[in-house]
Amino acid sequence: MKRISAILLMLAFSLVVIVANATSHRLHYSMLWEPVRPTPTKVVLLPMDIRVSEISAGGLVQEVPAWTKTAASNIQHGITEYDALNTELQILPSPRLSAEESAVVEEHLALYDVVAASAYWTTTLGGSGWQHKRDHFDYTLGKGLAFMKERTGADCGLVVIGRHQIATAGRVAGAVLGALFAGVYIPTSSNFLTVGIVDFASGDLLWFNYTAGATGKELTEVESADREVLRLMEDFPGVEAYRKFIAKG
Repeated sequence: MKRISAILLMLAFSLVVIVANATSHRLHYSMLWEPVRPTPTKVVLLPMDIRVSEISAGGLVQEVPAWTKTAASNIQHGITEYDALNTELQILPSPRLSAEESAVVEEHLALYDVVAASAYWTTTLGGSGWQHKRDHFDYTLGKGLAFMKERTGADCGLVVIGRHQIATAGRVAGAVLGALFAGVYIPTSSNFLTVGIVDFASGDLLWFNYTAGATGKELTEVESADREVLRLMEDFPGVEAYRKFIAKG
């Protein structure tokens, strides 16, 4: 059975009002204050977890493999475009791993999903009681990926998880009629995307960013996927922006 993404479920069910130009990325505390941890300059793209599904009028969600393949290719294109445009971060392709290595990486991607969901909840939805986690962002996956540093020549890994739901014509029609005649909101197409950078040696989650909710942008369209990836990655590393964010409390 395929794993349900914790971070994307958290995003999907969060009723959050996003303030324009609000800081969505998060930074490990060691990258903010003296002695400052060096900003990563080289990362390796870890196997992406991208799925595109069709959602029916009755709410049945079913993955469409051809759409998933197209979306994954488009997101890869967006990452390549970012890599070509920026001068601060080099992105290496995913290496060929043994079956044992692949299993370890998959376990840590699943762990990242849970850790990122917790990080998102505490630092975005947690209110003033969780200000200390915004000030001292210190989430980690442990040291299980330390072998990847020697294996790839990179200090860090880039994690990408995405989900996209495309509504059938019947669901779109039902949403329109429900809104017009019953005042009922029926969600239609949506997409969620999260990217993170994990230090191989320590397991620390150094940086991550996410879409804040249902954007309706088509990951199956290369131009739209490019924009979504570039929008998320353009905040990297965003040190000064994050300092200002936590200073506001």
